[in-house]
Amino acid sequence: MKKYFLLLIVFSMQLAVAQDFNFSPFEYIDYVHPAQSKNFIYKDSNVIFCASYDTKNSIKLDINYPGNYFRTFSKRNDSGYQFYSYKLEDGTPYRDYFLEGKGIIIIFQTEDKNIEKVSLTDFQKWEAGYWKKIKYDTSLREYGPTSENGCGVWIYDDGINSINSSSFLSEQNENYSARNVKDKIYVETSIEAMNYSYDSITPPWVEGVKGYGIGEWLDIEFKYKSDELQILNGFVDFRRQYLYKENSRVKKILIESISPKFSKEYELEDLVKYNVIKLPQKTDHIRITIKDVYKGDKYDDTCISSILVTDPSKPSFEEQQSRIKQMLIDSGIIRK
Repeated sequence: MKKYFLLLIVFSMQLAVAQDFNFSPFEYIDYVHPAQSKNFIYKDSNVIFCASYDTKNSIKLDINYPGNYFRTFSKRNDSGYQFYSYKLEDGTPYRDYFLEGKGIIIIFQTEDKNIEKVSLTDFQKWEAGYWKKIKYDTSLREYGPTSENGCGVWIYDDGINSINSSSFLSEQNENYSARNVKDKIYVETSIEAMNYSYDSITPPWVEGVKGYGIGEWLDIEFKYKSDELQILNGFVDFRRQYLYKENSRVKKILIESISPKFSKEYELEDLVKYNVIKLPQKTDHIRITIKDVYKGDKYDDTCISSILVTDPSKPSFEEQQSRIKQMLIDSGIIRK
């Protein structure tokens, strides 16, 4: 513990304010018994750290988390997933994978020695069946975010009212329908903290025609008018990372709106991250059409895992970023 504390003192003295950084999460949840502190993740091009902030807006680094140092971020060319590696005090190697979007950073801790051997065990299959039940039936959840102990699981609002597709793949034990791209981010809460998590159990939308699905589309109605969305490309499953490259991913899309009328093409990165899409105008109904793909190593099925629509009624990313920056300076964690 003392070793980590000293390292973090050096770390905090060296950290300068980055001009551009991401953060996650930074929301206040009003429990029946409000949490005293909430988890917080900061990431820029050189460093990532976990911290917490209390009701007085005071930020403290998590001295028990060994990943709180300068890191070189890497990408697995064979899978498209992003990660950074480090060792625990006893020398155990760890590799943290992370999923990043605008205002969202989700960290997955995995021991290096086991990373290539993750598969669907009998327990995971049981877990998958149970998750499908509680995800859409809140009466089956043991706790809710407003329960007396503040513990629970709640679905992050993705801003999608309805979604349909031109086609979808159907197999014996699974339907890869457009509905699957909804509700892929959820929040785990406790009396002390909250954490974003990603649903690897629910599969992606997979177009259902022969070939790579060029011309297939998703028709999406938003809950509110917005000019921004985020798309998580490909088959993203942190338990079975090989599925990302084995299946095809979207390379170019056409986004169309009738009211207001616009049409624009976008190119998505071939990387496991949320692609931020800025629309020409605010709208509440779009169609996304596949124009080109990154071909899969094994399958021609083209996949999209998740879509998030930015809520314009919430404080903007830039407003929150400015507030966080000032809190980090006031807390002595970073310097101007």
